[in-house]
Amino acid sequence: MFLTTTVSGCAVAPNSGGSESIWFSVVTVIRPPHDQAGVKSQQSVRIDPATGQLISAVYSTGVTHLPGLPLPSIRDGFTATSAPTPAGFKVSLSGETATGVHFLPNINYDVQIYYNRTTGIATPRGTHDGYPSYEIRHGDTVIYDFQQENTYQLAGSGDIVVEKP
Repeated sequence: MFLTTTVSGCAVAPNSGGSESIWFSVVTVIRPPHDQAGVKSQQSVRIDPATGQLISAVYSTGVTHLPGLPLPSIRDGFTATSAPTPAGFKVSLSGETATGVHFLPNINYDVQIYYNRTTGIATPRGTHDGYPSYEIRHGDTVIYDFQQENTYQLAGSGDIVVEKP
């Protein structure tokens, strides 16, 4: 079960066509063998490649299941922006969410994706926690994949630096 929210306040690019847009996503997922395995959040944006403007931004969050008690996410905070660069544009995505247990720390990240219009290459940068796993996607292609480390790395933020040449 996912809760989905559309983020308001996004600029709408004129003449933005569905197949002409570019999608980027950040996915946080707890991977097996953990007993809470599954997608915990997904933030996606659609960009007009001609202008670099943000067309839409949405996020969804998962549910934590304790015996007989599904707990929706709390402390959700997701932002998305896009800005031009000399070679194309930069998309900035940040997010945080937590399980419905109030004393547990947030899953959080702050990433930028630099898109080069000439080459079509998307390069991620930024930081995220060392837990859970993180994927950054350009359309359906995973351009960054981090395998979760230890649950104690949920405390704090920015444990891992995203550097993809």
